[in-house]
Order: sequence, then structure tokens, then C-alpha cells
Amino acid sequence: MGLKKFKIILDSPVFFAGQTVRGKLRLTLDKPTKIRGIKLKYSGDGRVRWTEIHMINGSPATYTYSDDETYFKHEEIVFSSFDLKDELDVGEHVFDFESDLPKHLPNSFEGRYGRIRYSVKGVIDVPKRLTSKTKVPFTVVSLLDLNKDPIAANPVNEEKVKTFWGHLKPLTVKLSLPVRGYVPGQVIPVKALVTNDTGVEIKKLRVQLKKITNFHTKLKTQEVKEVITECDLHLEHGHGKEEASIDLKVPALPPSRMEYCKIIDIDYKVIVEACVESWYHKNMKTVTDIVIGSVPLLCYQIPVAAFPLSRSPPTLHSEFRPLGDQPPAQVASQPYQDIYGGEVAIPIYEETMEYPSEKREKHKKKEKEDGDQSAKAENVGIEDADSDGEVTSFAPLYPVFKFGTRNNDAS
Repeated sequence: MGLKKFKIILDSPVFFAGQTVRGKLRLTLDKPTKIRGIKLKYSGDGRVRWTEIHMINGSPATYTYSDDETYFKHEEIVFSSFDLKDELDVGEHVFDFESDLPKHLPNSFEGRYGRIRYSVKGVIDVPKRLTSKTKVPFTVVSLLDLNKDPIAANPVNEEKVKTFWGHLKPLTVKLSLPVRGYVPGQVIPVKALVTNDTGVEIKKLRVQLKKITNFHTKLKTQEVKEVITECDLHLEHGHGKEEASIDLKVPALPPSRMEYCKIIDIDYKVIVEACVESWYHKNMKTVTDIVIGSVPLLCYQIPVAAFPLSRSPPTLHSEFRPLGDQPPAQVASQPYQDIYGGEVAIPIYEETMEYPSEKREKHKKKEKEDGDQSAKAENVGIEDADSDGEVTSFAPLYPVFKFGTRNNDAS
């Protein structure tokens, strides 16, 4: 047979834009084999794709919308013997490799109608045999530093006023946040002041952290809304003036805006919904935009669990299981060391967790009812668009911080 095992092991499943990807290519042979060459292909690309069914002259017609971007491509020869004079012996052969990532890359992302993915692929050419391939995806983290964002440190004060049909006095809800920028692992302290002078009872407040993703093609944009976190708070009276506070924990999430990508945008909103005790009156929503970053706002809250520079960075979160048989690896931490200096609060890295299924289905149903019924968007399988089909699924890892008390609690 000759070739027994052929796999790639990366030093870490997470790399930052501008860092060096390092790893080992392991080749195991069960008999001496002549090999023409072994090369590595590094790639980063973004893809968007969906279909819509429209009724044309009474008949359904399917339209496919798609677009893609290439962020970088690079090839490296790790072994060559074009004259086939060299023969590799029986046993394991290890080839170290490294390649620098560009400084400006969008964050890894996997969504309903698109994705941004990075990978390294090994190709081995054995004469008179089919070419063997192995491919490993990895996460690229592109730092969105909230300390450099023009609006992240600004406090939020949003007010919404509504008068119900048949009532003269209004319902007013004021939404307050101490700052506009947060990172995964942080708590968003939401304060809501409800002034209900109407005769309609407000039975509870529903507070949501919502992600809005836009997938762009040259012809059309597809929007997807996802509820990330949701909490209900029952009001004590339902009338008059009442103040409520709810903490929303930010889970592992990609950063806002998706910088350096033109086909995918991500925004986040905090929504306070006043739920009425009446079937013929509609709820009132107070909405504000927030920024999710990957570097905490230091003037507001500093991460804890610092690690001195002399110590090794921590390994991945214990619940993470790398794809394939890749062993747990230490996550590169140098960017955070550069930002914080001596004592570094290094985050753990986690996958994005899905919203609980029963609520996710409820919100999907509501979004479908609110959407355009003349067009139906379908995910036609972003993975199917891969040229080699070797990577069928991937879950990016995002930095998640640990925090103690806040530096300030401005309202």
C-alpha cells in the first residue's frame, strides 16, 4: 500500500490576523515509497449562497444568489523529488511548516447563508496512484478593539413612547446601558424605566440580545435575525412607574461589522419589549445598537484571571474538542499581551452555542410570518460549494473573557 497515514496537526486551532500559522505534516508509510512531491496549500475565502422561489406567471421559478471573496492563497513545497531518485523509508516522517497570515483578515464565521473559512491543505503526489489529500480548518481572530471604537465607550439612553388606541396617556420606556461596547463573557446590565399611564396593563418586559447578519450578493441581500439571549422580567404592578434591571450574558460570538469582508455584515441590538396584557394591543419595543468586540473596553471593566508573561498561555476550554484527532493545543496569546502589558487576562476560546431549540423555532416562525411571503429563501448548502468537499462542517472559536466587578456603573 505504501501510504498509511497523512495528516496535518496545527500548533493551535486559533490564530490571529498577522500571526504565523505553524504546525506539522505527519506522513506514515508501511513500505519504502517513492514520492514525487508534497505541498501545502493555505487559503482563506468567504462565500455566500442561497436560493429563492418566486412565482412567475403562476409557476414557481428558482433563483440562486451567490458571491465569494478570496482573502489569501499560498502554496509551499515541503518535499520534492521530481526525478524519483529519493525514496522515503518505512515509518513516520514529520515535516514542520509555517506561513504568515496577512494582517487584514475578516474573522472566521459560519452562518445560515454564508461563511468565512481558513484552512491548510496537504497534497501528496505518489506515482501511479491517486493524489492523496488532507485538510484542516482553523479559526482566524481579527481583533476589534473597543478602546479604539468611536462609540463603544458612550452610554446609551433610548426612549420610546407609544399611545394605545382608545387611550389618551402614553406608555414610555427608557432603556439605559452604561456603555455601548461589550465582549463575549461580559454582562450587559440593562436598565429599563417603565412609565405606564395608560389603562393597558404591562405584564412583563422581554429583554433580548439579537444578532442581525446580512449576506450580500451583487443582486440582492439576505437578512437573518437571531435571538442570542433572552430574559423575561415580570413587573410587580403593570401600571404607573416601575424600574427594572436585567443582566444579559454575552456568549461566544463573532465581532460586529465583519471588517475586511464585503459580503457579510454583522450587527447586534439590545431590545426591551413591553408586553401588554391585551390581545388587541401590540407590544412596544425599545431598541438600541451595541458593539461586540474582541478586546474589552478597559475604561469600563478589566478582565480578571491575569497570567504573567513568563507563564505559558492556557489551553483551550475543557469542553472544546478539536475536529478530527487533533490534540488540545495552546492558543496564541501574544496580541493580548501586547495590549495589556505585564499582567495579561488571556481569554478562553469557545464555540458559539445555538439558541435553545424551542425558542429558536418560535422566533423562526415569527420571522417567517413577518417576512415577505412572495419569496422563500433556502440554504442550498455552503459546504457543497467547496471544491474538494473534504471539510463538511466547522465551528469557529471566539475569545471569551472572565470579569469581576465593573470599574464604573454609569447610567
